Amino acid sequence: MNDLGYLLKKGNISHDKFESTGLKCQDLIAIKESYIEYKKQLDEPAKNIVSILNGIKNIHSLKYRLKKPDDLIIKIIRKKINKPKRIITIENYQKEITDLIGVRALYLFKSSWLGIHTEIRKKFMKTREKPTAYFRKGDPKDQLIAYKSNGCKLRPHDDYYRSVHYLINFPYNKDKYIAEIQIRTIFEEGWSEIDHALRYPNFTEEPLLNQYLSTFNRIAGTADEMGTIAEDLKYNLTLNRIKEIKDNTGKISPHSIQQNIPGNIAMTGSLYRPEIPSELLEAIQNYKIPEIPKELLEKIQNFKIPEIPKELLEKIQNFKFPKIPEELLKATKNKNIITNTSKNDDDKDDDKQN
Repeated sequence: MNDLGYLLKKGNISHDKFESTGLKCQDLIAIKESYIEYKKQLDEPAKNIVSILNGIKNIHSLKYRLKKPDDLIIKIIRKKINKPKRIITIENYQKEITDLIGVRALYLFKSSWLGIHTEIRKKFMKTREKPTAYFRKGDPKDQLIAYKSNGCKLRPHDDYYRSVHYLINFPYNKDKYIAEIQIRTIFEEGWSEIDHALRYPNFTEEPLLNQYLSTFNRIAGTADEMGTIAEDLKYNLTLNRIKEIKDNTGKISPHSIQQNIPGNIAMTGSLYRPEIPSELLEAIQNYKIPEIPKELLEKIQNFKIPEIPKELLEKIQNFKFPKIPEELLKATKNKNIITNTSKNDDDKDDDKQN
């Protein structure tokens, strides 16, 4: 295989590791040539998968890629290094390498994951295995609980990668294809793309770069959390607005709010936040503050605060408090007047006994 040296360098694989796999160059050449032909028929099923995903609410953007022939050979070599007993041949590589078709779906908020996950499971019933949720150790527990309780395998990733992967069997024109669907937030995608561009293939073991990208990954995770908090804030403001309109107009019944909206947003959790019904959102958009009638406005504008009569003002200005008689002042000086109204010590003792 003339380009073996190039592929090993591209994949950051040593000659010794390649030799340990027992793979033969002629077999890899045969797989590569077979895949170059097979790849020509993958484009249409890939586009169809994208078209189906495009109908799912809250997916922000979609893209697909077909694995490049060189990358296929590199992946086969790596799989043999990691699992020496694994057998990958020209006869079975189309089933063993499950991401020849790769589709990526991005979304804005973490809270959107559950709805997207549910729709993917409905639209692609014949998944090959449970979805795999890759996460970073230390990620929020409610997120991990949501993954597990909705049928995902949890797998911490050593390189801090976050994503949920689905392997599907996709029938198309009487043939069946295997495809991998990856879904993640835009922030997770941004970090992943930057990490891949900087580290692969030659700097995967560079400590300083890895430390920097680890910090960058935490910032991306924090950005997702901030997005969730902002979304929670908007949600809560929307609920308050709905209740305000209801109170002002009576056109939205308390029953409809109680049935469809949680009373306390903090109790719902971002991942399980129910959607606000469309009719309530329309009520917000269409609601207009009622105008003050024209005749009432004129009355307000023409209203004048009545002036205090001049003679009353003079009386207030000239008023003087009467002097206290001298005999009353002398009487008060000769008596013990208690000025402290707090309880004495005996009263406090009585309280303790009672």
